[in-house]
Amino acid sequence: MPEIIRDIETNHGRIEKADFIRFAFGAHHFVEIEECDGRVMFRVGQTHHGIQLDATEVGSDLETLIFRLQNELVDTKSYSTVF
Repeated sequence: MPEIIRDIETNHGRIEKADFIRFAFGAHHFVEIEECDGRVMFRVGQTHHGIQLDATEVGSDLETLIFRLQNELVDTKSYSTVF
C-alpha cells in the first residue's frame, strides 16, 4: 500500500511521508490530516470546534464538500476562491 500522507512540502524542505500532520494558522484555525485504520481523515476547525471528513478516495466526503463550497463561493469575494 502506498504511503497515505505523502509529498509534504514546506519552506524548510520536503518530507516524504508522515502519519499525522497538524498546523495552526490565522487567529485560531487549524488543519489536521491523520491516517486512521487505513483511511485518511481530514480535520479543519477553529479553537475547539471543527469537522472531520474522510479524504481517502476520489469521491470522498472531503471532495464532495470542496465541490459544494466552490459552487457556493465562486465570484462572491474580491479574491479568487476557486483554483
